[in-house]
Amino acid sequence: MKALFAVSLFSLSLFAGCSGGEAPSTPGPTPDATARTDEGPPVKRAGVVLETTSTDTYTFARMDACGQEAWVAGPVASFEVGQTVDMTGGMGMKEFHSDSLDRTFDKILFVDRWEVSATPVECKEAPKIDPDKPTQEFRIGTVMEVMDAGGYTYARLDVCGEDVWVAAPITSVAVGSYGATPLGTEMKGFESTSMERTFDSVWFVSWIKKSPQLPPC
Repeated sequence: MKALFAVSLFSLSLFAGCSGGEAPSTPGPTPDATARTDEGPPVKRAGVVLETTSTDTYTFARMDACGQEAWVAGPVASFEVGQTVDMTGGMGMKEFHSDSLDRTFDKILFVDRWEVSATPVECKEAPKIDPDKPTQEFRIGTVMEVMDAGGYTYARLDVCGEDVWVAAPITSVAVGSYGATPLGTEMKGFESTSMERTFDSVWFVSWIKKSPQLPPC
């Protein structure tokens, strides 16, 4: 379901840890170099083309994902306004200057691959945490340990007596607070080369935030 990706397509977390800089005279981030944060699964996104322009090395497109707009750049491609585009991977950059366009983008996302999709983006309102109605759609636990590595924040949560490791794009999480996350995708036997550590299990999630409610135990 594209709705899973469209909602967070242009989250500010995509740009965490990415610095700006002058556009290189030769091609910038290469397909293999973008969005390789640690060994997490490649991020997939979808958006609708609002505007597009190309240089010899990149196609730049202003994209809309369920009301959120942002500029995206990727390998040269031919897109038309109104088309839905599927994107894989990505690295955010701030204050990126394109010499070819003589333009500076406040924020831009360089993607590994993108292509036209026949399936329209399906927009759904993200579920919200109701303090009075604990739900299994979210994981809530006490933050016991936090570490940053390879573009991710890893947090060990005590979820009703069970230790659960989660990983999300770099964010601020306080030990001792109650953390809430979506369920995410589990990876077993996950090896983090940046930490030289293997996790029996880690759940990759799109965000970790302070929970307004106690764990439902």
